[in-house]
Amino acid sequence: ETLERAARDAQRLGELRSDVDPAQLAFELESVMVTANWYFHLFGDRAQLARARAGVDRLLEQAARV
Repeated sequence: ETLERAARDAQRLGELRSDVDPAQLAFELESVMVTANWYFHLFGDRAQLARARAGVDRLLEQAARV
C-alpha cells in the first residue's frame, strides 16, 4: 500500500506518466525487492541486491514522466 500510495502521489505531482498503473508498479517494485531479499538471506548472494537496484531503477525510469 505504501508503494502504491507513493506512485499515486508521484503521478499527482507529474513525476510519473499518467498511463502508469500505480498498483502494478508497486507490485513489480515490491516483487523485485522481496526476491532480492530472499536470495540474499538464503544464499548470501550480494549480487542479487545490485540486480534489484538495477531492476528498480529500470522500472522507475520507464514509469517516469520525461
